[in-house]
Amino acid sequence: MRIYILILLTVITYTNCTDKNETTTLTSAAKTAIQPASTNWLGKWERNEWQNESTLEIKTINKDSIVFSISAMSGGHMGDVEGTAVVYKNIATYLNAEDGDTCLIVFTLSGDSVITVDQKQGLCYAGMGVWYSGKYINAKLPSAKGQPETLLSLGIFDTPYQDSLFRELVGDNYDLFVNSTQLSSETEDLDSLHTTVTASGVRGLFTSMENIIMIDKANTIWAAVIDGNEVLYFTNSSAYKNKLPQTIEDWRESFKEYEVVYK
Repeated sequence: MRIYILILLTVITYTNCTDKNETTTLTSAAKTAIQPASTNWLGKWERNEWQNESTLEIKTINKDSIVFSISAMSGGHMGDVEGTAVVYKNIATYLNAEDGDTCLIVFTLSGDSVITVDQKQGLCYAGMGVWYSGKYINAKLPSAKGQPETLLSLGIFDTPYQDSLFRELVGDNYDLFVNSTQLSSETEDLDSLHTTVTASGVRGLFTSMENIIMIDKANTIWAAVIDGNEVLYFTNSSAYKNKLPQTIEDWRESFKEYEVVYK
């Protein structure tokens, strides 16, 4: 009988020790699994896409999470989202299913210079045409500012010569054309001048920020742009120096009340 009791006590003691060891191991593993987020996340980050700029700010790290805010725009439309994203290694995930819109955004950190944002699901409180995805450059880096856009880089002109000729024609008003170019489309040449006609405007700001450019193979140019409550008109064609082509007359149908200034 004594032998059986001794064996039973030994088994109970061993089992209790084993349970304590396993509990300690599990607790340590849980602590190890929560890795603090890298401080490389912190700061201001810029997405410089023409007329689609966006800013990401990460001001706080809370253990394995980052607290962020993003402000994005597309022309005159905007979007803002903020929240807490859980970090695992160099990837942070934000999920919010409130207000009937499941917003899922994934952030990928590359060193201390780039965060790639992937808006995988939902509108995420953004206006029409606004999105958060893209490469965000650390605002401390010179490359975060991007390069100035031109009508050549925006695809309105095919050659540097055309762009240079246009600059000479419109002078200080060149930026009016650049700044009103976002959504562009080719339209019909109603005058049969054998031109390529490109009409452009800014999302949400049509009738305020629009332009039209006609150019033929001989680099004859007819162009107009909205400037406040005026339409500035430019041409290097002597035949149309004091009159608008029908193509431009048709383009300004929605703002006929704006005075035409022949430049």
